Amino acid sequence: MTTGKFFDQGTALRGDFSALAATDHALARLSGFTAATTELTLMGETMQRALSVISDATTELAANLLRVTSGASDTLLSSILSTGSRDFNTAISALNTRLADKSAFWRRCF
Repeated sequence: MTTGKFFDQGTALRGDFSALAATDHALARLSGFTAATTELTLMGETMQRALSVISDATTELAANLLRVTSGASDTLLSSILSTGSRDFNTAISALNTRLADKSAFWRRCF
């Protein structure tokens, strides 16, 4: 039985390591691409969760506002205002989400 691996690679390659070095380089690059893809996937999932929180809060607030368009009491309007203020703070917090000490929504553009 054999493994297909040479004990002495230098003899097997007759001193020409360029093909082996190119393969090692390609494997290292692929490993880097894998790490970058994983990081971007996590960032995208984090952004999606934050946007879902904002969307849910907006949908709920819109439904509450539509219910009170005709003759709402001061107490109900005050309650909706309080909920809207809370939802606004939640949206700001969602936009300030960080992953691995990087902001999800802020990018330096220069």
